[in-house]
Amino acid sequence: METRTPPLANEDLETSAVEVIPPPPPSQIHLGNFENTLWNEEIPQREKKSKKFLRVISYILLGIFSFLFFLYFTFPYGVLKEVLVVQVADNMGRSGMPIRLSIGSLKPYWFTGVQLQNVNFTNRNESKVSAKFPEITARLQLLPLLIGKVKVNAEITQAKGNFEASVTVPILSLVRGTGVPSSAEIQFTDFSLEPFLQHGIAIVKQSKDTAAILIGPLLAKTTAGGSLFGKLNLENADTSSFARAIGTVKLNLQNGYLHIADETLKIPRQNFKTANLDLRYESAAISFGKDSKFSAEDLDIGLSGKIDIPETPGTPPIANLELELGMRGQIEKNLGQIITSILRCKPLSEGKLIAKLTGPLGGTACE
Repeated sequence: METRTPPLANEDLETSAVEVIPPPPPSQIHLGNFENTLWNEEIPQREKKSKKFLRVISYILLGIFSFLFFLYFTFPYGVLKEVLVVQVADNMGRSGMPIRLSIGSLKPYWFTGVQLQNVNFTNRNESKVSAKFPEITARLQLLPLLIGKVKVNAEITQAKGNFEASVTVPILSLVRGTGVPSSAEIQFTDFSLEPFLQHGIAIVKQSKDTAAILIGPLLAKTTAGGSLFGKLNLENADTSSFARAIGTVKLNLQNGYLHIADETLKIPRQNFKTANLDLRYESAAISFGKDSKFSAEDLDIGLSGKIDIPETPGTPPIANLELELGMRGQIEKNLGQIITSILRCKPLSEGKLIAKLTGPLGGTACE
């Protein structure tokens, strides 16, 4: 007898059916090692491009540096020294100042500067009057060039004192031809004024001005000096002019003296106990602070008020000053009348003069 297997029930069919899992969408398919392989192949290519770019830049910078290095050490500094001497002589001659410049040597200083040694300014008419400086250095700072500014630091050394200056000028100001600095700072440390005062006295003596002729014989026997300390600061927001500039000057003269070696006048040497200059520049005017005064044994000078600086080139500054002058002893007796005549003021009263000086400098009226 033939035996047949009965068909499975529906439940049995569902239970025994094979579960089919659908394939994942393409966005979820991971490339695995294939993706990593492509990434690793791109890295060396990027590195090669970067190294090639850096190599090209290095060659360019090296070429520029080599050119500047060659130019720096092969520059004809001897010719530059002669040109500088001639240029200074020409400018001094135009201004009527009989000043002669001599330079011992001019050579490079570090990489962006120059150094002058044994610099001497003499008077053509009086060879004994001279201002000597062992060294004068000037150096250009490189970093400010990146922001469009030219910054130069300079130093002048004397036997024991020095003068330091730092001046910043925007390149745009130089291109325009104005050359007005955006900032400047000058500092004096034990800087002797005697050679400069002697130069000033010699120049006044040789002047053909009426007042200079009057006191010329007296100036020939006069010496003055002292050591200067202090600072000058300037900040300028508009480098097209000095109209918006703000500056301060605070100077102190130590061991200052004035000596007139005339046996007839018999004026004793005047040693200044106080010699201060306190100035402020703002709104195109120079204002004298309360600390601006000079005081010696027989001489007192005090100044206040301001001097307006006109914008028109060649126009003399306009003074509006208050002067307090005190003289005693031989100075009052022998110089009182001469000084008041030069100032165009009334005679001293009990050794004192309080007056206002107004008008253009060099021709002020005394009230």
